[in-house]
Amino acid sequence: MTNNFINILRYGAFDEGKSISVLSAYKWGQLTLLAEHHNVLSYFANGLEKYYFDENLNIPQSEIDSIRHLLEETPRQTFTDLYNFDKIHLHNKHYDRQLRNIVKKEYADAEKSYPTMNIMSIIIQSVDQLLTGRSYLRGLIDLGVFLRKDGDKVDFVKLENWLKQSGVSRMSNLLASMLTSVFGFTDDEIPFAESTDKRAFDILEKDLHCHETSKLKTWEYRTGRNGFSSGPSAAFRTIGHNLSLWRYAPGEVMSSIGRGILKGLSEIEE
Repeated sequence: MTNNFINILRYGAFDEGKSISVLSAYKWGQLTLLAEHHNVLSYFANGLEKYYFDENLNIPQSEIDSIRHLLEETPRQTFTDLYNFDKIHLHNKHYDRQLRNIVKKEYADAEKSYPTMNIMSIIIQSVDQLLTGRSYLRGLIDLGVFLRKDGDKVDFVKLENWLKQSGVSRMSNLLASMLTSVFGFTDDEIPFAESTDKRAFDILEKDLHCHETSKLKTWEYRTGRNGFSSGPSAAFRTIGHNLSLWRYAPGEVMSSIGRGILKGLSEIEE
């Protein structure tokens, strides 16, 4: 089922088709839920359309109708809606200040590079979503689409310096490794990648299926009848998720955990 999902997205986003398998009606429904949760429904629908004549595409017509309805009901999102530096931040105060300085300086530069700014915003947004346990699949695919469409306009020397100054160079390398190991990108297509991370595929595959309510990573603390507050297992899973990424951005991980705990405590129901 996971392979079908990835292959359909790959075809829809990058026009690279691979074989898919026959699935039950239930599993096709699960894939639609996955696509909706990860905000990649448009890529998913585009991929299904390209597989139209594939004999293994046995998706029920009712599911196709459901996807069309969802697309009609979903507001169109522009690049600025998704990736805007006014809405993007880093959890670590030092690195967030660095990011703000980078953005301010670049906007003031007479020879500013908008493509480099755009790809930086996609990476920072995806890093934040990855660290906080939210879905980053849309950002990952958008990163790949941007690289193939406008990669030749990006100043990668400047980008690599920005990533290092913002403390996310290892995290960006993890995203790059996901593009190579999952979506078939080559190292030449991702100049800012330092090396291939062997954990990339496993991390993405695990995060793909965190759409179930019981698995969502959220910070919540509620007050019980005895008056004492307690955190559900979801909060501990969030901490575990963050710590699993320690090697990539220790400063961001610690700041993310701290912010998450404070946010959870502030939401205690009185």
